[in-house]
Amino acid sequence: MFTSSTGVGVGVGVVVFMLLSSSTTYAFSFSQPLAAADGGMGRQTKQFPCPEDADIDPCTCLYLDNSLSLTCSNTDGETLKNIFANAVFPFSDFGSLRIENCEIGILEDGMFNGLTFQSVQFINNNIVEVEPDALSTSATTLISFTMSARIDEAGPLTWPLPNFSAYTALEAFSLDGPYDPMPPLGATPITTFSLHSTLSPL
Repeated sequence: MFTSSTGVGVGVGVVVFMLLSSSTTYAFSFSQPLAAADGGMGRQTKQFPCPEDADIDPCTCLYLDNSLSLTCSNTDGETLKNIFANAVFPFSDFGSLRIENCEIGILEDGMFNGLTFQSVQFINNNIVEVEPDALSTSATTLISFTMSARIDEAGPLTWPLPNFSAYTALEAFSLDGPYDPMPPLGATPITTFSLHSTLSPL
């Protein structure tokens, strides 16, 4: 189900998840009535149900095959905070979020302002800390998490997702960089766990 930013549910959502190989390839699909602006054909649109382009620049939103994805690159944390705080998102449920080559520093609690994601990728963003509730609205929806640090970042960096066990749907986790030692994971549905160039585990 897509949930609008006003809390109104639209349609019935069905998630199809496929683990195709050890390299972790996912397919996400949503079944729901198509927006009128889409002409009922599942075609790509750049407006509804995406936000207005100008409101999220330099991020871009893509609506394709009944799934929303958001990509942000080459900006800074303050700009991203302003986008998520002020842009009007017609729907709050996204299939994926990718943020790359940004200067973020600290991924703050509540930064995404109620949006939920099934897959998130943070690539080369100078993220030194992820606060405990930065992704808490995705605790029951997040299936895949990827974070990669730039090779010139000095470690150790704070381990992301400090409240790991709260992410009850998480099945794939990939981390690349000089991060703190891995904490105890406890019970977890994770089937794919990838660590590269991290510091020695506890």
